[in-house]
Amino acid sequence: YGHQSITEHRILAFSDLQYSRKVSPRKLDFLLQEFQHAAKTYNIDYFFFLGDLINSLDEIKNHTKRAILIQWLRRLTQIAPLIMISG
Repeated sequence: YGHQSITEHRILAFSDLQYSRKVSPRKLDFLLQEFQHAAKTYNIDYFFFLGDLINSLDEIKNHTKRAILIQWLRRLTQIAPLIMISG
């Protein structure tokens, strides 16, 4: 087989956010700051979300709640690319 190049990447893996009415925008901001700090400190290349983003589909039926979660995910991808697995 041909020559293969191996590139090292650093990932930050997390799961079980369980977004619900109990997860406030303030808590999301805190988590984002923690991820930003970790990404900078440890030179994170990718975020891996390993499942259980929401507690229930009912949680994202509300347009405002859904918009808050989507905006948070977008802000997270501005720090590092995000790979998500549904769970």
